[in-house]
Amino acid sequence: MEEGCPLVPKRSGCFLHYLAQEGHKVSRAEFEQNLYEKLGDPRFIADIGPLVVADSGFDLAMATEFVLKRLAILIPGKPWKGKASVVIPSLTKTAE
Repeated sequence: MEEGCPLVPKRSGCFLHYLAQEGHKVSRAEFEQNLYEKLGDPRFIADIGPLVVADSGFDLAMATEFVLKRLAILIPGKPWKGKASVVIPSLTKTAE
């Protein structure tokens, strides 16, 4: 997504609205911690692979950075204070 994308606040608003409708609440710290835990889980990474379009140029590290720097900051609360020691694997996929 482009740097000044107006959809970013709308998407975070949709996410928070969905959580509220389901009776859930998540803080920024909880969201960030959960994301890092998932990125360290090979099963989660394996689940993402089939969703990636071949030759799309999708980069999991860049997507993670975008989510953390552009979306997570819009979730109410303070950032997670834990240490992220996850090595994000590549999901490069080519057409067969």
